[in-house]
Amino acid sequence: MTPTDTPTTTTATPTDTPTATPTETPTVTPTDVPTSTPTPTPTATISPTPTDTPTSTPTPTPTATISPTPTDTPTSTPTPTPTLTPTGTPTATPTVTPSDTPTPTPTSTPIEFDFVDDTEGWQSFSFLDFPPPTFGNRTGEPGTLDMTANTNVNQVGIWQSPAFEIVAPGEPARDADAIPLMGTIGSTIFSSTYTVMTDEPDQVLVPQIRVRTTADNSQQSEVLSIESHYDGAFSPTVAGRDYTLLFRPSATSPIFRFQFDMLNFYPLDSATATVMLDYVTIQPMPSTLLDGATSERVYDFVGDQDGWNSFTMGSNFSEPAFAYDSANSRLGIEIADTGDFQFGFWGSTIDPANNVPIVADRLYGAVYSVGTNIADPDQVPEFRLRLNESLFRVSQYTNIASTGTADNVPTTDGPKDYMVFFPVNMGVGRELLCSFDLLTDPSADNVLVGGSIFVERVEVFSAPAP
Repeated sequence: MTPTDTPTTTTATPTDTPTATPTETPTVTPTDVPTSTPTPTPTATISPTPTDTPTSTPTPTPTATISPTPTDTPTSTPTPTPTLTPTGTPTATPTVTPSDTPTPTPTSTPIEFDFVDDTEGWQSFSFLDFPPPTFGNRTGEPGTLDMTANTNVNQVGIWQSPAFEIVAPGEPARDADAIPLMGTIGSTIFSSTYTVMTDEPDQVLVPQIRVRTTADNSQQSEVLSIESHYDGAFSPTVAGRDYTLLFRPSATSPIFRFQFDMLNFYPLDSATATVMLDYVTIQPMPSTLLDGATSERVYDFVGDQDGWNSFTMGSNFSEPAFAYDSANSRLGIEIADTGDFQFGFWGSTIDPANNVPIVADRLYGAVYSVGTNIADPDQVPEFRLRLNESLFRVSQYTNIASTGTADNVPTTDGPKDYMVFFPVNMGVGRELLCSFDLLTDPSADNVLVGGSIFVERVEVFSAPAP
């Protein structure tokens, strides 16, 4: 779990912004940090990314048509792009199914990693000057990739998979070193399930973990974050627990990797616990996954803020500026002239009347429409689209960055749609909160002071669980 900074509600301009004090606000984690994109090379990009945020108050939802297939799937890895230093010698190639050699027609059979013989090509990384945990690979049954804490102060460890490439049936693979996955770039939804164990019997003491996927061009990451605060109900157990990350990979990169992170930032979490990745499966989902999806709530910000408030993270990050643009029915975050890291977000208040209740055996997701007034795509700041359960023990988000060709960010031509899912049967009985985050890195030479990004519409939907 992460430090103790609770989001501070700020007042947006114009002054229609309710200053909501979320009830039951667990300590939010400004250090849901490094979202990393290590490539097979020793350097990789990471993004310090604050976490969990409150979410939204719905306007009465008209019969909305869900766009579970938003145009232009985002791709992103955080903009604060520090360099990762691998702390272990990677094993050459994974022994996985299908075989290590990409075939012109990849199978849709699940690809599996069990780590029984070796690391199967996964590599370990530390993050900047943060003290790394001790990395290990226990072979035999069960095989595991381990991270053992030696402090609970700012410790970060990362295991990263070999590369995967999405290949359409009948088409040749582009990267002979990548593991082929059958699918269509920008439309196929994939499921990756991680079995994670720990040697810490008290779930409240287990360090924060994340399971992620990051596009090769660092434009998009999909992140599932699990924190042990409150009652630790969703943290790993000694027997092991499954975490399933549903995601639609970037439309701008057919190649991506998976990551398993440990973040030990909270002084009350164990300083010696081990978290172990026991098993991973990856497979494409059927195209019928969202058949029967229903619209749960639409926030269109027409006439008011739909119960959303602006939040900051106190002393850890400088504050951007917030504004409700009533003329265009959207919520804006403007980059301030602070010269250091900025983080802020719009989110719905914690109020059962304003949010979607989480029901068992339903798959939840949301489509966010994001706009900008920044003409140069290279200068669009990093942003995240998040879904959280109302005690902030579980969050899943899509992280978008204007790296490389910056062709997966919104432009002044109009808003762009991005989709994020929430894991099935986590947080049942709580509310599903939405939030929209901005992050800036002062070291980036493309920060445009005065530039804004906007959340223009959010539609929450649900479908039968797969």
